[in-house]
Parts: sequence; structure tokens; C-alpha cells
Amino acid sequence: MISKVCVIGSGVMGSGIAAQVANAGYPALLLDIVPAGAADRSVLAKTAFEKLLKAEPAPLMSKSAAALIEVGNK
Repeated sequence: MISKVCVIGSGVMGSGIAAQVANAGYPALLLDIVPAGAADRSVLAKTAFEKLLKAEPAPLMSKSAAALIEVGNK
């Protein structure tokens, strides 16, 4: 049984995979590289998630699916 999926790379494909995992009802952790000198280690993944929320057609089927996506590098 799947309990959580980690997607490494938050580009178009990676963020889309995270969206489909969440649409299926599973939690997803979306990660990406840390840009040199970045004040926020998760800036790339956060930006990708924000784009998912605004995309048309919407890759996320509901707000509850969006809540299943955890973003960031710890």
C-alpha cells in the first residue's frame, strides 16, 4: 500500500505527477534543487506549486487534492 509519494523535480512534469498523485488521494512531497544563494531552500518547489494552483486547465481536481501536496526542502 502506498502511504506517500516523493517527487524530486518540480518542473512541469514533476509538479504534474505530484498533482495526479494528490488527485488519486495520496499525499505527495514535492522537492527540487536549492538554487545557489537562495534565502528560501524551497523556492523552486513553492513556485511550481503556485503555478499548479493557477494553471488552466486545472491539473488539481479539488482544493482537498491540493492540500495533499507538501512542498519543500527541510
